[in-house]
Amino acid sequence: MQGLIQWLNYSWGLALEASPYLLLGLILSGFMKAWLPETFVKKALGGPRLPGILKGALIGTPIPLCSCGVLPVVQTLNKQGARRPASLAFLVATPENGADSFVMTWGMLGLPYAIIRVIAGFLSAIVVGLVDLFFPEEHSHHADHASGCCSKSSCSSEQPKRPFLKESMRYAFTDLMDDIGPSLLGGLLLGGAILLLLPTEFTREHLGGGILGMASVLLASAPLYLCATSSTPLAVGLILQGMSPGTALVMLLAGPATNAASLAVVLRLFGPKATLRYLITLCAMAILMGLGTDYVLQTLSLGITPVQNLGHNHEHSHPMKVLSALIVIGLCLKPILHSFRTHKDNCSH
Repeated sequence: MQGLIQWLNYSWGLALEASPYLLLGLILSGFMKAWLPETFVKKALGGPRLPGILKGALIGTPIPLCSCGVLPVVQTLNKQGARRPASLAFLVATPENGADSFVMTWGMLGLPYAIIRVIAGFLSAIVVGLVDLFFPEEHSHHADHASGCCSKSSCSSEQPKRPFLKESMRYAFTDLMDDIGPSLLGGLLLGGAILLLLPTEFTREHLGGGILGMASVLLASAPLYLCATSSTPLAVGLILQGMSPGTALVMLLAGPATNAASLAVVLRLFGPKATLRYLITLCAMAILMGLGTDYVLQTLSLGITPVQNLGHNHEHSHPMKVLSALIVIGLCLKPILHSFRTHKDNCSH
């Protein structure tokens, strides 16, 4: 029982530190989604191939879509004539970054690491597009159905027009949180478990830096569904236990863009050869960015400042932190409870 209480205490500490920044990031994401017209994205990715790659990476970097939420968007863009290299760059940049994950990373790991994470995701997207540029575009295998792992509202290509503020808040606190809420809650709980169970000595010895540790993290995280936001508290827990910032970055880059759902859509749309190039390039870039991150941080003596007092008494936490954490946990539980009720109703019939 004491271990359970300590686990929940660590997870609650992560929620306290992450929630204010997450809520701010959600609001910024909502504004961005409501402001950016869909036609702008479609035109940008349908232009010349080389500029299209740059535009795909630039546009995808701040857009707030999770790993699964971006898949139906890419499928729609592909049907409307977007070039394959630009689509792949967009597919990499969008789930690896976002306004919400940037603000959350800044709050939990410091501004230098947040900037490094954005740059690494952007460069990975550019390289994936450039590598694909050297191969002829094959006939696209258009998918008739979107991936089923995102919420119905966010997967819909046509949304009724609402007032700007209402549309922004609906997307941020309903569509986006319905997509990332369950995995975010899982990330907080898993981060707490890491802080409780993973020995610091083991992490420092095997995951403290170097290509072997990064390759191990890559193999573990690549097939998993890790969205940019929910993986942040997981990275915090691992860094606090001795993982190098570069090794944590490998997980943050690989998980969102190489999960099974993303690979299935790339395979269906672009074929097996393009999928293999996509996977190899992304994995190679994740390792290179991880090694480069550790080198830059050590060379420039840039300290990573993860939150510290996660296992301490939280009775005197700032009321705004407590309120933010309660709101975030409620938003995370909402889609889970809705799914449970729907399943229960279906079973009763």
